[in-house]
Amino acid sequence: DDLNRAISIEPSSESHSLRAAVNLRLGNSAATLEDYNKAIELNPKPVSLYLSRGRVFYSKKDYAAAAADYSQAIEINPESNLYFIRGDSYEKMGEIRKAVSDYQKAVELDANNESAKNNLKRLQDELAKLPPNPQTKEATLASETSDTPSAVNVGSLNNLAVRLATPVY
Repeated sequence: DDLNRAISIEPSSESHSLRAAVNLRLGNSAATLEDYNKAIELNPKPVSLYLSRGRVFYSKKDYAAAAADYSQAIEINPESNLYFIRGDSYEKMGEIRKAVSDYQKAVELDANNESAKNNLKRLQDELAKLPPNPQTKEATLASETSDTPSAVNVGSLNNLAVRLATPVY
């Protein structure tokens, strides 16, 4: 009640963020998102707001919204862990190439990010096992010009994403 009263008297990004955290602990994701939205509206600079709101979206399996928030956080502060968690969201969405790219960037920024290394290796190993899709021009060109496949069947990638959707933290 005191927090609600304080917000009604003088709304701030910090007070909305605090109430969002309380609502999250209470299991009220709609109110949590509403407060994070207001906090970001009042002060769009803190990475923690995008990260926190992204986690709520992720927990609701709205991976596209989570990835969008993680992208906003990356624009403010491009650090390894942010690329890692965005890569995980991309992987959940079946965007395997984007996931690989983010895991690579996470490792580039922090060579000690073992989770990113593990996820990157796992996806690269799985991608290497998939045959190129003979229906695509890219696959035909790849088979004519290289021993390494540069295109894979999108359906297989989506199935792969579902099978590999367990994040490694």
